[in-house]
Amino acid sequence: MHLLCNLIQIFCKLIQFPVPPLFLSEHCYVKGDREYLEQVVDNYITNALEYTDIGGNIRLTLKKTDGNIRVSVYNEGRQIPEEDLEHIWSGYYRNKKEKRREEKGFVHAGLGLYIVQNIVTMHNGSYGVENLPSGVEFWFTLPEYAE
Repeated sequence: MHLLCNLIQIFCKLIQFPVPPLFLSEHCYVKGDREYLEQVVDNYITNALEYTDIGGNIRLTLKKTDGNIRVSVYNEGRQIPEEDLEHIWSGYYRNKKEKRREEKGFVHAGLGLYIVQNIVTMHNGSYGVENLPSGVEFWFTLPEYAE
C-alpha cells in the first residue's frame, strides 16, 4: 500500500525537480510496487519537461474518482498529432517528422510510454492521453486501496 501523494513529492525531490503545482486529494492509497509506480511518474514528468518550452507550465493532479486514484501530468506546449495518438504507447515508436533529441549523448529510444502502459496494466489500472487547447495531459488510474 502506498500513499501516492507522498510518492510523487518524494520522487520530485529525488530528481531535484521543483515540485510543480500539485492538486491533491487526501489519503490516496493504492496497492502496488513502489519502484514501478515511481517509473510511471518519472516517465510522465520527464516527457512533460522535455516537451514544455522554457517558462511553460507543468501541473500534477492526484484525485479520487469512482473507486480509483487518478494521477495526471499536464504540460503546456504543442499537442501530439492525431495520427500519432494511437501509436505512442507502442515500443520504439517515434514520430518520423520530429527531430531526434539527444540528451547527454543519448538518443531516446521511444520506450517510456510503452513501459508506462505495461506497469499500469500490471497494476490493473488504465492510462491515456488527451490533447487540450494549450497542451497535453497524460494520466493513469489505479484501483484505490481500501483498508
